[in-house]
Amino acid sequence: MLPAPTITSLPYLSLEPVFRRSWGSLYDAPTHGRIDAGRVRPTRLERRPPTTAHDWGEHLAALTDQLHKGGTLALRHWDHSKLYKALAEDLRMLDQAHPGGLDELASRR
Repeated sequence: MLPAPTITSLPYLSLEPVFRRSWGSLYDAPTHGRIDAGRVRPTRLERRPPTTAHDWGEHLAALTDQLHKGGTLALRHWDHSKLYKALAEDLRMLDQAHPGGLDELASRR
């Protein structure tokens, strides 16, 4: 701050070279290292909903595992309402889509 001329405001001080932001490490990382594609989490846009009944079964099984005690979603109570509403809507749609409804599906067990 000492080499700065008279400081008239906080925004003015932020323009001084000492206080300028630098994102060097963000840009240096890709050029100096390697990206392990297996460890990179997919973005929301890369995640697509399942398209087959088999894929839906696997997807729901993974969700069930996450909801078990100790799972990543078990303690996320703020998400439980969203999940419940989505699953209830899916059941309603499945009831409408199947010719015999959910009663017939349940009797096939």
